[in-house]
Amino acid sequence: MSPVETLFRMHLKLIIEDREGWLDLVADDATIEFPFASSAGLPSRFHGKSEIRSYVESLPKEFGAFKIKSLKIFEHEADSSLTAEFSGGIAGQTKNGADYLQHYVSVFEMKAGKIQSYREYFDPMPVIAYFKQLELP
Repeated sequence: MSPVETLFRMHLKLIIEDREGWLDLVADDATIEFPFASSAGLPSRFHGKSEIRSYVESLPKEFGAFKIKSLKIFEHEADSSLTAEFSGGIAGQTKNGADYLQHYVSVFEMKAGKIQSYREYFDPMPVIAYFKQLELP
């Protein structure tokens, strides 16, 4: 497994299980983007570790139950980057027991062994429906 794929797999595991550990993987000047998030009323870009930390700390606790269901990785030969396609979700964590299921495409770039750039594309409609069902404070 290449270093960029190893880092990407660690990213997927730690963003769910250990957010502080995940932040250790992120470069100080990294950029995290969700180009379609604004359609769901959510911020779409975070730059620098401080903004990224605030974003990660704002994620609902229910995302700790997120499970990856399939994963395809397409490495780019010329540099330390890859594109990944994956699906996953959260089973029955809302007040009415609804599931959150999503399909993602992401572009991931590594620099000096850290996450430099992460761009994730997803359908905003399941996000909107899921957040409406959560009992958030």
